[in-house]
Amino acid sequence: MMYDLKNKSFSFGSTISSGPLLFSGIGKYGNNIYCFPRRANSIVVHDRINNTTREIDLRTKYHQEHHYCGVITSEGVAYQPPRNTNHILKIDLNKFSVEKVDISFPKAKIRYSGIIYHPNGYIYMIPEYNGKIIVLDPKTDKFRYIGPFWNDCRAVGPTVGCDGNIYAALIFSKGILKIDVQKNEVSIIQPSVHFASYGLESVNSKLISFPSYTDGFYEVDLAGKEVHEIGTVDRLSEKAECAGASVDENGDIYVVPCYGENIYVLKKNSMCNINYTYDNSF
Repeated sequence: MMYDLKNKSFSFGSTISSGPLLFSGIGKYGNNIYCFPRRANSIVVHDRINNTTREIDLRTKYHQEHHYCGVITSEGVAYQPPRNTNHILKIDLNKFSVEKVDISFPKAKIRYSGIIYHPNGYIYMIPEYNGKIIVLDPKTDKFRYIGPFWNDCRAVGPTVGCDGNIYAALIFSKGILKIDVQKNEVSIIQPSVHFASYGLESVNSKLISFPSYTDGFYEVDLAGKEVHEIGTVDRLSEKAECAGASVDENGDIYVVPCYGENIYVLKKNSMCNINYTYDNSF
């Protein structure tokens, strides 16, 4: 599905395979948009110039959810964190070849969901539970663990704040996970607030969370470290469980539903600085 910001209209690409949880998350490389496999053994490629969509067989043989979302490097290599598998999935989008980066013993079922490609060149992966943050160097595929062991750290949709650090709202626990990329330290900020959100976006010195299991949109001021509710959704009229967002060039945030019938738009009331150094690296 595509939304035209100028004409405020929707259009659709070609039909692809149907089924539960086949794909999750998208990434950009060249003129194409890629939908990452989650349960599928294929990847979806949408040509933005010709407005065509195709599905490419990856020749893998997974029988359940195996990886979740992903990131794409400037060389066109996609990395996906494991979901019920023991390895990171590596897909060369130039020739659609697949490799595995083992991170655990055979037959282990490791679950990571949050992933982000930081401008410092490293890929960070956040575990769902019973694990540590993974930092992977895509130039060598070598990785290391940082921070403490987390019993429950389920978070998706991390973002890079104005200070260059990584932030991710915890879904079922209170607070926001913070990864200090300079010190390689991991901590929780705002530990008394349950954001229950499937993602954060960063504009100026603010972090914005949107409703997934709560009614509210929240704003976190990194400078003052204050939290404000900036809007709510009437759940009596709509089931608004949102699971994804994007920031346009004006600083407006478009939030898409996991369940629901509307896209939500948070319009900024003041001029915004969009950090294109960060934006262009994703």
